[in-house]
Amino acid sequence: MGNYTKKWLSNWMKKQNILEGIIAEVLEIPPEDLSAETEKKLDADDLLRLCAYLHIRPELIPLEF
Repeated sequence: MGNYTKKWLSNWMKKQNILEGIIAEVLEIPPEDLSAETEKKLDADDLLRLCAYLHIRPELIPLEF
């Protein structure tokens, strides 16, 4: 997924006081894939697993900030 999606998820996790490092460890996703500050893209499978874990419906992620 694009960098926009990672930024939105990163901001949402910060507001919820959820640490990216813990999510990366639990879901076994490389931390750089979750960080909004890297150019590495989050693949669709990891996005869906992340959304399921966080109880976020992916279709509700806005298309623009």
